[in-house]
Amino acid sequence: MSQNITRESIEKRVYGEHAFRHNTQEKMEDGPWIYVGTYPYSAAATAGTTHPLVTPDSPAFLGSWKNTQTDADGNDLTPMRFRWTHTGDIDIEGAVEGGTMGLSDPIFQLPTAYRHDYDIKLSASDEFDNHVTLLVKSTGYVYWWGVSEGATGPTGATGTAGASGPTGPTGATGPAGVTGPTGATGPTGVSSSFGGMWTADTTLTAGDPGSGNVRWDNATQDSSATLRVSYTSKDGIDMKHLFLEWIVSGTKLLIQDADDSTRFEEWSVTGATDNTTYYTFDVTLFESSATNFPNGHRLILAVTAGTAGPTGPTGATGATGPTGATGPTGATGPSGATGPSGPPGLDGLPGIDGTLGPTGVTGATGATGATGPTGVTGATGPTGVTGATGPTGATGPTGIPGIDGIGLDGATGPTGATGPTGATGATGVTGATGPSGTPGGGTSDYARTFAMMGG
Repeated sequence: MSQNITRESIEKRVYGEHAFRHNTQEKMEDGPWIYVGTYPYSAAATAGTTHPLVTPDSPAFLGSWKNTQTDADGNDLTPMRFRWTHTGDIDIEGAVEGGTMGLSDPIFQLPTAYRHDYDIKLSASDEFDNHVTLLVKSTGYVYWWGVSEGATGPTGATGTAGASGPTGPTGATGPAGVTGPTGATGPTGVSSSFGGMWTADTTLTAGDPGSGNVRWDNATQDSSATLRVSYTSKDGIDMKHLFLEWIVSGTKLLIQDADDSTRFEEWSVTGATDNTTYYTFDVTLFESSATNFPNGHRLILAVTAGTAGPTGPTGATGATGPTGATGPTGATGPSGATGPSGPPGLDGLPGIDGTLGPTGVTGATGATGATGPTGVTGATGPTGVTGATGPTGATGPTGIPGIDGIGLDGATGPTGATGPTGATGATGVTGATGPSGTPGGGTSDYARTFAMMGG
């Protein structure tokens, strides 16, 4: 398993000699990086176990540990290295792989000049971004100690209850079995104490405290109900995941003046809100020195409550007792679900036709057009001069046969000039039927009447 240790310096003691180290070394610069690896450096050495910057005081890797060259995307990773910081703390960073987690496989041993006189723990993360702990012993051995326990996630939603099956008969009650032995008590949980350094900001009592600052919501700090802490520590390190996320309801937050251990505040945390660039913690005062931190003073923050250890294993199950007498019959189970609907019934017989409706009323007959009057037949005059032939008219309907008349043949005289029309003579006796008349150019009144009646 590959582990990636991120740079982080954690204050482990907030009293006594640690405060002295801050006071006497605060103006010093961070020391040079010392790289872990085999010296002298050889490019032909096993990949990952050496680095070009190894020096005579560079310790070698122990066991199977070595540098991790690149990440999954091919990016170069920082090799394992360490140094003293100007605050008097040991600073370790780098990406390593090959060894195993625990106190039986150290990564390397710090030289004597780089050892504390007490054990310390540094916050780190593995390739899965789990919070883990790097243990540095007073003997200088550095171990990949373990994965930190994360906060318990919220309880999932309750699933829908399944359908109730029928109640079976009550089984026979057996006597109580022998109580199994009590399981072994689980080990005590790890006492975490992670922290960093911030600056007191007493200029305001609300809003974003600003990078590297802590702010109270009351000018009298002991009377505050909330504390605002920047993501970024005084040294410019983003502490959100390495420290601030661990301050949750039920923990205690200790704040001490880095220059005066007699000035401190200890708060019980009841809630935490992430505001993107800083956290707001709901708090109640547990204990304090009853004096405000001056504006601009350096402050050390630490969590003083540990997490609970895991529950011990369950004891072995006791032996089954003999079968008891049969118990009473259980209650009747609920009715079963309604069965599916039956198939559709047959279609009914066709209905009888209804009676024929009455005949509708006959519409009124249209009015007959008026018949024109018959003209008076005039006396036949002498034949006049034949006029010019006119255009042939359209063929009209056959006229009604005329009445044959009886005429006398007169002598043919010369054709004279057309005289004036004579007076109408008396109507003569009806003669025999003459030939059909020449078709006229119009329609007679009779024919029009016929056409209207017969159309």
